[in-house]
Amino acid sequence: YDVWHNLFGDMWTSRFFILALGFGAPIVVGFFYTFMLRVPGVLPIMVWFSVFATIGIVFAGAWYAGDQATKWKTADPITQTESEINIATYSSYALYAVGGLLVLLFLFMRKRIQLAMGCVKEASKAILKMPLIIMFPVLQGLGFMVFMIAWTVYAVNIASMGEFSTNVFAAGNLQITVRSFEFSDFVKKCGWYMLFCFFWSGQFILALGEIIFAMAVAKWYFAREKSKIGSLTVISSITTSMWYHSGTAAFGSLIIAIIKMIRSFIAYLQKKADEMDSSIAKAILCCCQCMFFCLEKCMKFINSEFCQYCNSYILCA
Repeated sequence: YDVWHNLFGDMWTSRFFILALGFGAPIVVGFFYTFMLRVPGVLPIMVWFSVFATIGIVFAGAWYAGDQATKWKTADPITQTESEINIATYSSYALYAVGGLLVLLFLFMRKRIQLAMGCVKEASKAILKMPLIIMFPVLQGLGFMVFMIAWTVYAVNIASMGEFSTNVFAAGNLQITVRSFEFSDFVKKCGWYMLFCFFWSGQFILALGEIIFAMAVAKWYFAREKSKIGSLTVISSITTSMWYHSGTAAFGSLIIAIIKMIRSFIAYLQKKADEMDSSIAKAILCCCQCMFFCLEKCMKFINSEFCQYCNSYILCA
């Protein structure tokens, strides 16, 4: 089964890049960003600089495209085709329109941006009171790494359960022998099962992390005496969340895993549709893929908001 064979082979070949870019780099960037939040005035500068830089890049691209179109028109002799000149001109107009929309969007959203900055400031205060919370993403990443080690061992063993088949093809006076790796239906079902385990376990680790983080911040925010809040609050949040809220995380992650499995099966059908060159099937499957992608994003948002709301409600009560 070529899909699983290529998937596990690529993962094993790029394992060092996955560990470095998937675990090492985010940890370093996260520590640096958290440290920079403590410096007064850094957050507004970073936010508004990003806003103005985005608008400036769009308008700069529009000016560059228009300037190139003008130079191509006035060149003697003209080296560009008329379609290329029109593309550059229309691209300039489109980028100017996008830039104008961004300006209006940021003007209307300025209060929401300020509110988001206030939330980030409060989060930085919580981090100062609970410094151990900085290490929680590392712990979460280590847990995911342990799971990935076990999952990879099982996946590689399943991928090695196939059998070689030899096919001989005649090409003129020559005979070409091609060896392929074939999997039984049982191995294919095991592969789908391992993919479901990957989705469910990964989403469970993420969901439980969101609950623990929300629990710790909620305890800090609703505490009447902030002096009693410290790193022990993070430990108590971990134990409380794992003891009382693991079922909530498992149920929410199960919903996301099922949706991801449906999307994976649709992707498999899309590959088959490409092999059959069926335009109608490809269009229908593309629409289904887009629908389930939107459903997945909505369910992730609902799960995250539900976990945070429940923690806040329980603490208020």
